[in-house]
Amino acid sequence: MHSATASLVAALAAAALALAAYPAVAGEKAACTVLTIHATNKDGTTDPRLKQIPELKKPPFNMYKTFRLLSEKSYTLKKDVSVTLSLPASSGLQGKLVFKGENKALKELNFKLYLIKGSGKKKKEEETSFAVRGKAPFFYVRPFKGGQLILHIMCGGPAKKSKSK
Repeated sequence: MHSATASLVAALAAAALALAAYPAVAGEKAACTVLTIHATNKDGTTDPRLKQIPELKKPPFNMYKTFRLLSEKSYTLKKDVSVTLSLPASSGLQGKLVFKGENKALKELNFKLYLIKGSGKKKKEEETSFAVRGKAPFFYVRPFKGGQLILHIMCGGPAKKSKSK
C-alpha cells in the first residue's frame, strides 16, 4: 500500500471510530422539555425543581430573587414538523418549536422557535434559531409582569422507552 493510501485509510478509520463514539442522538427525532419560568425581584420562594438548574444561579439570572415555575411540558419533535408549545395563557404568547436536524460535525441539534404575541394589527412574530449541545439548555427571555419570562428548553435525542419488569 502506498503511504498516501495508507494515510487515507488510517484517517478514514479514525473518523469512523470518532463517529462510532458519538451517539446518534437524534436522526429524525428529538425530545424537548420546555419550562416556563417567571423570575422577579419580589420576596418569595423558588420552586424546588428550579433550584436544580445551575444557570439560574449565574449571571444574568442570579440578579433575581424568586423563580416560579409556570409550566413544564415535554415534546417529541420530528424533523421539520412544528409542534405547538403549551405556554401559560398569562404569558400572552403562542409558540411553535421545530427540530431542524442534527449537525454531526458540530455535535449539536438545531431548532427554530417561533413566538407570537398579541393578535390582529398588534400581532408580533419572532423567530429564533438555536442549537443545543450535550446537556446545555437554551434560554429565551423577555420582560413579563415586573420581571422576566424565561423559556428553558432542554433537548436531546428521542426518549428511550423503558422496559417494564
